[in-house]
Amino acid sequence: MKLTISGCLGPCSMNNVAFVKTESGRTWLGKLNQDQHYEALVGWACDIAQNGKAAVMPHSLEQHCFDAKDSQVLHTL
Repeated sequence: MKLTISGCLGPCSMNNVAFVKTESGRTWLGKLNQDQHYEALVGWACDIAQNGKAAVMPHSLEQHCFDAKDSQVLHTL
């Protein structure tokens, strides 16, 4: 697992953005404003590192997924 801290990733209308690239695909997460969001992100990254494609995104992050093309949060719940 590689972690990079950067400036704006492109979807500037969103704040506190994370981009996760795995064997299964790419996931954009935005509006990560609480410690629990970052704890879930780190936990998911550890799960991905250990379990690869079998890793499942934490439920608490699902509502923060968005399409980077239109920067709209995709509420999956």
